[in-house]
Amino acid sequence: MQRLFTPLLLLLAVTLFVGGAAARVQKPEPRKLFPVEGVGGGTSFIDRTGRVVIAPDGIDFTDVVKDGQYRLPMPPSWRDADGDGDYPGRRRRARIEDFSEGLASFSIDTRPGSHRVRLAYGFVDETGRVVIAPTFNRAPGDFHDGRALVKGEDGRRGYIDRTGKTVVAPVYKFAWPFSEGLALVSPDGESYGFIDPDGGVRIPLRFVGGGHFSEGLARVWVGDYQAAYIDRAGRVLFRLSEGDHGGEFREGLAMLRVGGRDGKCGFIDRAGRTVIPVEFDDARDFSEGKALVKRGDSWGFIDRSGRFVIPPIYAYGSSFSEGLAAVAVAREGTEAGWGYIDHAGNVRIPLEYDHAAPFSGGLAAVDRTMDGLSLGVDAYIDQQGRVVWEKPPRGW
Repeated sequence: MQRLFTPLLLLLAVTLFVGGAAARVQKPEPRKLFPVEGVGGGTSFIDRTGRVVIAPDGIDFTDVVKDGQYRLPMPPSWRDADGDGDYPGRRRRARIEDFSEGLASFSIDTRPGSHRVRLAYGFVDETGRVVIAPTFNRAPGDFHDGRALVKGEDGRRGYIDRTGKTVVAPVYKFAWPFSEGLALVSPDGESYGFIDPDGGVRIPLRFVGGGHFSEGLARVWVGDYQAAYIDRAGRVLFRLSEGDHGGEFREGLAMLRVGGRDGKCGFIDRAGRTVIPVEFDDARDFSEGKALVKRGDSWGFIDRSGRFVIPPIYAYGSSFSEGLAAVAVAREGTEAGWGYIDHAGNVRIPLEYDHAAPFSGGLAAVDRTMDGLSLGVDAYIDQQGRVVWEKPPRGW
């Protein structure tokens, strides 16, 4: 059987370990498959029980490797894989990314044996079956609302559907994933608006920047230093003061940062009214009725009234997900000791990991090397703290 190898996928863990500050397209769907590192460095995918669903050699390229156009890579090795002395085999491999809406992009080297790597990109489904052949020369984006971003030969952006068909021609200089049926685009980097999944302009290109729709509202820039919020018809509902920054709406509230990057934070409602005072040093979105906020050097959780319901005693943390929140305490000699608390603030899983990602689909990725370094996912645990999968020992 031909083999598909890939480096360990850390998208979920990395995003959340650094605080989740990057803008999200929409609230993530619960995970069905979880990336794990196998023996030999390949990445497999397991289900919630720890069963391997897609093994490193589980992708079948038979239907797309024709007439020598796509050749399968040799297994990665520190030696020459085919013995011809041409190029190390470790550079001739395929790679699969993470899943979104049931599909994951993969790349494959179309020139194995050559020192000039040329990648082609396609998509597989959750069984490992190739559903979109590797016909793209540039890495595509994830699927959102049934559309994925792709780049044309000139680098301009468009969208494909789940069959791989181009539904929005690559005519945009900048474009972002769809969220709630609309996507922010710009043909020139100066004017921005929103299109629908078929490419129709639904909100005219009259803004100087923007973000994603969330709960029916989107943040846009109406001036170099002024943000505003619009509805799905493109109507400006309210504007922020110049220099202030607003987040995406979650559970009816959005974070407001006053006075630039180092300014204080509070929360606004859908009418733009400040309903939680601007008095925190940092803040994250509301999730499951609580928001992670920072006061001084410590983090805790507030409710929708702005009252601390879990005191700010943690070195860091992440938002609640599936009833638990990952939090960290300072630990001598390392950055933090991570574990999980419930909505009452009770420790449900001991704070003993180097890093801990939020729960999704019933499992959470943890790093338990206990050396203060984030080297990857060591294990997946369930909500009782039981290990469902752990990384096999490396052979040297």
